[in-house]
Amino acid sequence: MYQFATINNHNLLNARAIHEVFQQSYRVEKDILSLEHFPPLDRTVDDILCSKTLFYGISLVEISSETPNPFCGICELSRNNEKSISIDSFTVCPDYFRRSVGTALMQFVIQLYYQETIHVSTATDNVPAVNFYNKNGFIIDSHDNTSCGLQLVKMKRIPTNCDHPR
Repeated sequence: MYQFATINNHNLLNARAIHEVFQQSYRVEKDILSLEHFPPLDRTVDDILCSKTLFYGISLVEISSETPNPFCGICELSRNNEKSISIDSFTVCPDYFRRSVGTALMQFVIQLYYQETIHVSTATDNVPAVNFYNKNGFIIDSHDNTSCGLQLVKMKRIPTNCDHPR
């Protein structure tokens, strides 16, 4: 059973929890991309505390105790305009890979922002992420390169009638 939450990143304990999920997940992405240095790993707890973005988390609730575990996934969003948002970070703790945590969190975000186009970018070579976004209705919009030479694929998800919360 999943529990979703809007996370107040200006709270130190929450910022630390977000940071821990980011660190665990981005270390795996760094390895997938065979990089020596991966800038998302440079992000600090203070950076998260000062961020003006929106954070959503997913926890697994133990059926026996109904007590949520720490966040096992985080989605960070920024607003582009009234009809468009961008996913700035989408991370799942490696212990929860392949357990539908990412899919559940993405579906939560899609239903929350069901009338808006959602943008995301990821490294072209991060095949698991590209496949994940494709599976969740994102299409390739363009390609780009970072200043350090990393190739990015920019994707978007246009709202559909099926996205409306039921």
